[in-house]
Amino acid sequence: MRTPLYVGLFLALVASGIGTIYTQHLHRKLFVDLNALVLERDAMEDEWGRLLLERAVWAGRGRIEHIARERLGLELPAVADIVLVIP
Repeated sequence: MRTPLYVGLFLALVASGIGTIYTQHLHRKLFVDLNALVLERDAMEDEWGRLLLERAVWAGRGRIEHIARERLGLELPAVADIVLVIP
């Protein structure tokens, strides 16, 4: 009469053990994935910083002025050629 109860409790114990092992495995897998994503985020932040520096260099006033003078033949206007329009 108690045998089915013991079998049921044993099966519940085995199922609980398997569930615990599975959740620990899943937790470790997700932790490894999280660490990989953190490393990827850090690499992207480093690249973003480098890109910001590169953009600052390429958009520097001196570089733009040099290109305007050399490639486009532009020059700064003389003071007499500047017209101030006041609405």
